[in-house]
Amino acid sequence: FVLFWLLTIRQSVSGQLGGTFAFHTVPYDYEVLKDVINQPEYFRTFWVPHIQRYGFSTYMHPGIDASLVLDTSTPSSMFAWFGSKEGIEELSRWSVKYIILPYDSQGEIFLDDRKYSEKQRNVFQEALDANPNFSKKLIPGISPKLSVYETIRYMDHLWLEEFTALRLSWYMKSPTSYMFIKPALAFPVHLVFSESYDPHWQVRVGNQLIKSVKTQDNLNSFTLPA
Repeated sequence: FVLFWLLTIRQSVSGQLGGTFAFHTVPYDYEVLKDVINQPEYFRTFWVPHIQRYGFSTYMHPGIDASLVLDTSTPSSMFAWFGSKEGIEELSRWSVKYIILPYDSQGEIFLDDRKYSEKQRNVFQEALDANPNFSKKLIPGISPKLSVYETIRYMDHLWLEEFTALRLSWYMKSPTSYMFIKPALAFPVHLVFSESYDPHWQVRVGNQLIKSVKTQDNLNSFTLPA
């Protein structure tokens, strides 16, 4: 039995197991990208077409999987959305600062007939390079295998629909509780909370509770009193 057992586990001891049990190190590109993303202000990253397994994401810097929110992974459909006025506006309202074309270190994303295809990645690369709404960000330490694009503008996590240029003072107490300073205004305004709509979100102003209303792009909106 001992001989049989040793024979069975020999590959795990010698590090020869592949697949799920194979040992992988995080590519240096993603270590550098983590430092770039880890900034004090709130924003999101938008991964095209998918978030890579080593992609950095936190409550202050959530990562968005493009194929999930757009419900497609077809390049032509994604590029049409990126090139539309509505698509650029939605990226801004979703607080997206960086568009990321990942380095497919494990050969899981850009596939052709179930095999990694550099040609498939180049299709996305060329389209993002040509988009006038994004500027390619050159980051020391990151190889051409990973591309980062910066959007023209992006909204904060909370903002006023009528005064988009006014930056509110807020902080996150927990993932389900936020505090913000309501500006003194002479008329009611709409506060937008850039998270997927949920009827359980509510704003408390003094003793008044204000329920969330869904916006056209599925975010939370609250009518603040004067």
